[in-house]
Amino acid sequence: MRFSVVIPTRNRPGTLAATLKTCLNQHAFEDYEIIISDNSDNGDSLTVIKELLTKKVQYHRTPKPLAMHDNWEFALQKATGEYICYLGDDDGLHPDALARTNQLFNYGSFQALGSHRVNYFWPNVVQPSQRDLISIPLGAGLEYLEFLPATVANAVIPPEQYSYCLPMIYRGFISRKLCDQAIKKFGRVFQHLIPDIYSGFLFGWLAKKYAVSLDPLFIEGVSSASNGLATSMIAENPSQTQVVDFYRLATESEIQNFSEDHPAPKSLNHCVYDVYRTAMNRFGLGEDFQIDMCAYLNGFFKNHQITNLQHRRVIYERMIQLYRDDDRLISFIQTECRDNMLPSGNELPAERPSGIRGDMLHFGGKSMNVSDVADLGILLGKILPIQHDGTYSRLPPSRYLNESPLEMSLKAEISKRDQEIVNLHALLRETNLSKTPQRVIKKICRLLGITRKPAQNEE
Repeated sequence: MRFSVVIPTRNRPGTLAATLKTCLNQHAFEDYEIIISDNSDNGDSLTVIKELLTKKVQYHRTPKPLAMHDNWEFALQKATGEYICYLGDDDGLHPDALARTNQLFNYGSFQALGSHRVNYFWPNVVQPSQRDLISIPLGAGLEYLEFLPATVANAVIPPEQYSYCLPMIYRGFISRKLCDQAIKKFGRVFQHLIPDIYSGFLFGWLAKKYAVSLDPLFIEGVSSASNGLATSMIAENPSQTQVVDFYRLATESEIQNFSEDHPAPKSLNHCVYDVYRTAMNRFGLGEDFQIDMCAYLNGFFKNHQITNLQHRRVIYERMIQLYRDDDRLISFIQTECRDNMLPSGNELPAERPSGIRGDMLHFGGKSMNVSDVADLGILLGKILPIQHDGTYSRLPPSRYLNESPLEMSLKAEISKRDQEIVNLHALLRETNLSKTPQRVIKKICRLLGITRKPAQNEE
């Protein structure tokens, strides 16, 4: 078996079926298995996916409710693939992911592959500014990285880039050989309460050199039940059901992590920092892997996700108390970081990105008829197909500047009509989309013979 796609799940039947559909809808590749490790309290998850259980899908029920890292270890024992990846139960696979990954492993000599991913906020997330938001990276190709002090610093210092510069088994691919090597050395793979981030440090350390796909092989789904989203908002809502459930099961596990020396306890920043501290000790990393705490605190202040000013003040005061014996850090906090942590005004605005921001394209899913990751997977197969010979069949990133979701949709509809695409490219090059979007849309429709009613939220 070439690949094992592992989906650990717990009490999330509302998103699991869509995730499974993206795994079953793989183009031009068949040599893989799907492992579902159901750690739920009831049978609802099995009920919603029952009609999707094919020969490719292995369904396993944990013997009792397990902490997340124990469920991941349980699932790993069921996987037989030469390469293994883990998906969250609200995530998805690009329809060309496995065929492309197979081509990459045939081409390269690496044993660990990370990947950029398309971000999708499910319509049920709490923050209105995030609901239904799709963000697509505009990069393409393959990048080779090494597990070096600079790499670790980029992974840990906010805004933490661990998911881009470390080879996580979560939304990444790790060879069975590396997994067996970890088990031989430590007795198991997942030795931290946060198994996804820990796996990046573990396999980066073991592999030393690895690759990262700039083509987005995965969809990172964020739903109302996501542990990551809940953890990022824990200071503002510590009683969230999934947070309470996560730590309740964690206390019953043999593995206990999490130090208390962090200004935002149990936040996402704390999770990354604690995994880093664990990796430093367990892997015997030298002093050159020590991060600059001034750089860390400065990054933390600038990038912390808490929008409520009162909570930010509490964290600032905790910082002062936590580092009271370190004159250098206290001076740095009070002189360099205070304005970033305590901006003027009552609340920090929650802004919804749109269009091109840096190397990402943002738009709403509703106008593209996307309501879950399965719909998004189908859309990606039309507008961002990843060819298996190493090429990327889409317009260059510069062509996407100022394009609306409607124009994106038009491209999806005509993706196989070569001559029309040539004409469309010429039109887009000659027109300033930001100033005359409706005129451009009408021209595109006339050119391609498409009749389409604009969405209500289109200009």
